[in-house]
Amino acid sequence: MNTGGGHDADAHRATNAWLRALELTAPLSRDPRRTLPAVIDELARRFGDAPALLSHGECLSFEQLAERSRR
Repeated sequence: MNTGGGHDADAHRATNAWLRALELTAPLSRDPRRTLPAVIDELARRFGDAPALLSHGECLSFEQLAERSRR
């Protein structure tokens, strides 16, 4: 059992955030005019600092992901 909690808690929050994001983006196919950057902006407004993407060396919040998608 891992009692460190930090990484496991981040991974759990990221998983939950992605599940919420998938639920929110499911209607995307019903409105093909919506672009991925627009969806990411909507998610950033809703989830802000919640983890959106995790890798071995980096964790991006929804807001950070939105900033990168606007480049």
